[in-house]
Amino acid sequence: IIKKYMTDVVIAWVDGDDPIHKRKKATYLTPNKELNKQHIANIIFNDTKALKKINSIVHPRVKEDFAIWSKKQNCQIVAMETAILFEAGMQNSVDIIVAIYSDREICIQRACRRNNALRNEIEQRIDKQIATEKIIAQSDHAICNNPDTPILPQITSLLTKIITIWFIAFVVVFLLGMIAMTILSND
Repeated sequence: IIKKYMTDVVIAWVDGDDPIHKRKKATYLTPNKELNKQHIANIIFNDTKALKKINSIVHPRVKEDFAIWSKKQNCQIVAMETAILFEAGMQNSVDIIVAIYSDREICIQRACRRNNALRNEIEQRIDKQIATEKIIAQSDHAICNNPDTPILPQITSLLTKIITIWFIAFVVVFLLGMIAMTILSND
């Protein structure tokens, strides 16, 4: 979803009226006409105004697209990355929030490898995002994704919690229905 919108955002952003962001469109695309993620990341994570501009365009579109996409899914659980969930203000539009996190050092190492980026670039990006501790505090459940922490027991615990909540909700609705039927039949 993000890649899809970032392509549109770059064009909207570059074509905007703000003279600070009048940069050559070609620098936002690779020679293969793909999004130059590294270049865009360097701009938005070093320019607060640019980051706010990008977020003001991307977040509403992500929110709309997620709503449409999730309705089309043929399953009981759909998921969204938690940082965008909070940054886009969508935390009240979901039933449960699960934070999947890793220690800062592990995140830095993974991002450096994945993005072929320098450590200080990744640290600057992380520092501009919502703190992991804040995301965990605002979540209903947290899963630690460190290499030395078994993940399967955490997922099992989460699924047990979700199934328990659904079962309790079902029983409550069933009992309320029975009470309503009893009251109506006595009238």
